[in-house]
Amino acid sequence: MRAIWNRRRRRAERGSERGMALVFTLLGLLLLSMLAASLMFVTSAGSFASTAFKSQMQASFAANTGVQAALNWFRTYYAPNWLDNPTGIATTATAYLLTVQPPTYGGNAVTLGGSANFPSSDVASSFVAFSTSPNNQVTMGNTTGSYTMTASLMAHDRYKKMDNTDVISERWMVSVTGTVAGPLGDSTVRETAVIERVFLPLFNDAIRGKCQVNLGGNISTDSYFSASGAYGGSNMFTGADAQASVGSNALIQASGGSATINGNAYWGSSSGSCTGGELIKTDSIVAGKIIEAPGVPFPPIAPVFSDTTAATTDDCPKPASKAPVLVRRYNSIGLGTFNPDSTGSPPGSGHWRTCGVNSYNVYLCVPAASGTTAAYFYFNVIDTGGSAGIYLIKEISPGVCPAPATDKDAEAFYCATLGGCMPARIYVNQQLTMNGNGGIIGAGDPRFLSFFYSGTADSKYAGNPDLFATIYAPFAKVVISGTAGIYGSVTALNVDDQGTGNVHYDLSLQNAWGSASPFRIINQTRNVF
Repeated sequence: MRAIWNRRRRRAERGSERGMALVFTLLGLLLLSMLAASLMFVTSAGSFASTAFKSQMQASFAANTGVQAALNWFRTYYAPNWLDNPTGIATTATAYLLTVQPPTYGGNAVTLGGSANFPSSDVASSFVAFSTSPNNQVTMGNTTGSYTMTASLMAHDRYKKMDNTDVISERWMVSVTGTVAGPLGDSTVRETAVIERVFLPLFNDAIRGKCQVNLGGNISTDSYFSASGAYGGSNMFTGADAQASVGSNALIQASGGSATINGNAYWGSSSGSCTGGELIKTDSIVAGKIIEAPGVPFPPIAPVFSDTTAATTDDCPKPASKAPVLVRRYNSIGLGTFNPDSTGSPPGSGHWRTCGVNSYNVYLCVPAASGTTAAYFYFNVIDTGGSAGIYLIKEISPGVCPAPATDKDAEAFYCATLGGCMPARIYVNQQLTMNGNGGIIGAGDPRFLSFFYSGTADSKYAGNPDLFATIYAPFAKVVISGTAGIYGSVTALNVDDQGTGNVHYDLSLQNAWGSASPFRIINQTRNVF
């Protein structure tokens, strides 16, 4: 019996061991199944994430393509056909409400794309064409994405070119949505970009050279606002923030004694055939910073006159009585001449005139102010010499100049005394020399007297009286000597300082004349949906 019982016990123990082994085996299989399922889930999630990321990047690429397409549209269609079109400018000027910012049209925001609100249906349709099929399709391998875009006008400002026509600066907010279809649904990315066309003032610095500025004398710069009154006192600014900067697209040299630049000094690496490189004597003469910066544009002088035949006689005669020499304005752009007397009609020969005044004052007869127009005077040569001066006097009535018998009588008609004169623009194409002790008197405001010199010979300002004017000589060197101050700005191919006077930069010139840059992206952000 004991043997039988032992055999049964051993069989039971062996069965129990086999049962436990089976349980552990089943538990191991369960654990392995769970691990396999987890691995499959992780792999699947990674695959989905990779696919979603790929679609998102493709949608971002589509949106960025739309931003570049919008920039291209603003540069190649909108600017040449709308902003730079005189008809378009006139339409814009009358259509927009510019007393608010952003401007409005018809009481609502100015928009393009979608439900556009814009004065020209042609412009609105052109913008839509850039963001609809097939133009908005973007192929990326085996995937095709697309984009839609809208734009809102943020700012619109108008300035003047040298020829007195409008130049417009604008800022637009462009919203572009890029979309790519994917296995998990559409991927959408929105790019928002600010696209701006910037106004580039012609006279943005106290002194600006295209190739070289040589501060060899003791000239200094500071600034003021002519619109706020006379220079001096609280209307005089010095220090790093005075903005009376000196700049060159290439080289600045400073070898003078005690010059001070109340602003920054800008220099460039090169400009065409100009030699580049910075050469500043010492940082101590610059109140602000010495900065390497891109060159600024030097636009051609406008208007351009085809007939520049030199005059054979002096058209500013020397009267025996030493009565004032009256020079009447001539605003006809086509002929490019002026009438050197007070009553006659403009001559029809078409050549520019010569005025070597020597010891005889010349009075430019300027109409009363009328809107934004200007009085034009055209010369082959201006050479004041001696003690002669050039003065602006005001017409008695439209087309009628005063007839003072002596220089003393003429003082009663000075624009600087009477005010309200039209700006005078003097174009010189062969020689511009303003020396001696005479006056070159504007109206106390540099924006009212401008010299545009298209010659290549050195232009010299060596007089002692103060000059309230701007000088633009893109092909010549302007040599500044003497002791007088220049209230305004000097911009030339080269500027050579040899004097002890100062340049008092008029900050009002920053909005006077200039050109516009191409549209460019100044800010861009991204939203992922």
